Amino acid sequence: MISTLNNNIQALADVGDFTNITEQLAVDLTGNLLKSRQWPMGHVFRQLHFLGRLFFGVAPRAFEENTVYTAIRYTSAIFSARIQEMHALCEEMASLYLVNATSARLRQVRYQIITIAEALPSLITMNHPLALQNTLNRIERVFRRTVPASVLTEQERARLVRFEENYALMLVEGCMQQSLPAQELRLLMMAAEERGRELNAEEEAAIDRWIRRVAENPTLVTPFLLNKALVALIRLHFPAESDEKRLVRLYDLELQLTRKGCTLFETTDPIFAKWIETKTPKETIGFTNGQPLKLGDRLQNRFLDSQGLMLFRIVMESGEDVEASRGMMLFGRSISHLNTWKLACRQESWLVPPISIAYHDPEGKYIIVERLTDCLADVQWKTQGGSVVEADKPRLSQISALIRRMVVENTTPRNLSPGYLFYNSDSILRSIVPISRADGFDYNAIVDFVFTVSQGKLILFREILRRSRLAEHPIGQFYLRIAREHLREQAQYSIEDDAARSRIQEVSVVERAKNMVTAVTELKARVFDTLIRSVLSPHENTQALRDAITEQLIAFHADTNAPVTHWPDAADRIGALVSLRYPHLFRSSLPQGGNVDRSPMTVFDEASR
Repeated sequence: MISTLNNNIQALADVGDFTNITEQLAVDLTGNLLKSRQWPMGHVFRQLHFLGRLFFGVAPRAFEENTVYTAIRYTSAIFSARIQEMHALCEEMASLYLVNATSARLRQVRYQIITIAEALPSLITMNHPLALQNTLNRIERVFRRTVPASVLTEQERARLVRFEENYALMLVEGCMQQSLPAQELRLLMMAAEERGRELNAEEEAAIDRWIRRVAENPTLVTPFLLNKALVALIRLHFPAESDEKRLVRLYDLELQLTRKGCTLFETTDPIFAKWIETKTPKETIGFTNGQPLKLGDRLQNRFLDSQGLMLFRIVMESGEDVEASRGMMLFGRSISHLNTWKLACRQESWLVPPISIAYHDPEGKYIIVERLTDCLADVQWKTQGGSVVEADKPRLSQISALIRRMVVENTTPRNLSPGYLFYNSDSILRSIVPISRADGFDYNAIVDFVFTVSQGKLILFREILRRSRLAEHPIGQFYLRIAREHLREQAQYSIEDDAARSRIQEVSVVERAKNMVTAVTELKARVFDTLIRSVLSPHENTQALRDAITEQLIAFHADTNAPVTHWPDAADRIGALVSLRYPHLFRSSLPQGGNVDRSPMTVFDEASR
């Protein structure tokens, strides 16, 4: 009987999108087995039924519909009976699983669940995020057009979903050859709600061992499968909670497991990826406020790609909701990845708020977020030299305010990268990753951030450092002193002693100072080798040239509040400045590098006199 049910479910699902149902189905001689018209024997059965209609004198159309409708009623009856059996097994499993996970009866229940699921591959496939729902929806369309009384109830659909979740739990435990640490995972969920409640060493060790075991089976235990299994476990622990509450628990649990080293939820789920690949432009993905959401163009961005996020524009029908039309559709590497990302953004939103969420698909496939425009790493600055142009001032002020807050609070955010920051349609910065406070203040990271944002434009770099007051930071002054003393060849000057006097304890700062000294010394030699070829009386002016290069390197550092080695064209910049400020040292023709555009140096020249 179960093989007949599986066959009929597949046949009904195959014709669910057709309007002429009876013309697409054939019934075997038993009157119970449904087959698609495309089935090799389908044509034979239809001819036999045609002869039957002639023999009994029944109108062909009525006879055909009657046989198909009878088979559909039969399918509905055995389907409902099977769902009742599935429900009874799930109830028995719930009564046994948390009490005695090794009992003989539970092993029998596990075996029965797996046997039924594997005998119904047309219904339970575990190879698509929405396979079960899609199959039920197509079957329901057939029922409504043929035998409305056979439509599945909401309770029956819910029982099928629960059965699929329990089957996923059985599969995960089978793949790993061990049970989930059910009680420890429950305690982990409860600890998130009860502040101050922490797991003891034994409980932590049990979860750590299980996470390592998950990592050993990446091809068998997929994010989708583990997601379903954890839903089943949460339902076992909290049977009275609503679906919405269970989803919150699920995403929080997956986030905590990720933070403990379970990388599975951040990997690409091949099942989910395959589903996204099948989506085509203008295909309806979902609905909001009764309006279909159709997939538009994908926003190509390397930083989104690095986070496993895919952002698509939304194409709306006429009469669209204005707010929804301004949104974008966001997908992750998997359903789990997307939802843990959302929860992490909600929990960690310091300095730059995360992108606003307008709608979350109940099944977790996608999120509708506000429309994003420019990535901060790819901003098209209008300023080219001289002074900051009016169009750039609002964004410059916004960035400077961010840096200023870091300086005032003496804290640097984690995930500090311009590539993770985007402007929305109101020109407000949003983050695509969770941002939380780091331990301490990372001056080097902030300077690197500003350099990337300014895209090598000296005037913008200098202006951000000035407005944010980062230029006055003690670490910046420490770097300047180190550069000045070593460029002036004060060999006895100790970087470690200066750091100790300045109460600078960060090892990274001291190491960067040493690297800076090496780099700037090499730069000085490179500039000297280029300029000496154009110097008047090289024997007489060699030391004068060295001193001129030294002073310009120091002045440039002092004016920009960062080592000149930040700039790729540093040698050309310094060469141009020396030839401009010390013309009496050179012949009439400028040396290589002398034709560099000096417009960005205007403010510098004024400040360094």
